[in-house]
Amino acid sequence: MSGAFVFEEAAVGILAAVAGADGKFAAEEVAWWRRVQDRHPLFADLPASIFNPMLERARLTMASTPWREAVSRWATDVPPEHRELIFSLAVELAFVDGDVSGQEVPILNHLLSEFGISKERGLQLIRGE
Repeated sequence: MSGAFVFEEAAVGILAAVAGADGKFAAEEVAWWRRVQDRHPLFADLPASIFNPMLERARLTMASTPWREAVSRWATDVPPEHRELIFSLAVELAFVDGDVSGQEVPILNHLLSEFGISKERGLQLIRGE
């Protein structure tokens, strides 16, 4: 990836992988995406004209690439200082519809590994600590 928004695109990809991990986009997940896109500091400077194509590229990647490979590739583009943030957002998204199923847990565990976050710290982040 090249360009000014490499990190943001990686974050969008990772979050899209979590959102699609159970095979459906629940209404709560769609609402969560809108809130994140509109209000989260990570995406504050991304207009819809940039954010939406990122989301579409992530969707296409997930349709053509095994999730583990795609998530690993995106994870390498997340700077170390933002890895806990992205993991926390992924956890929030996984739990937003009240149904953690499909590949959501394996993706979260894979993120812990890819980001070098210990299981203990991962549990703290899941609890919001």
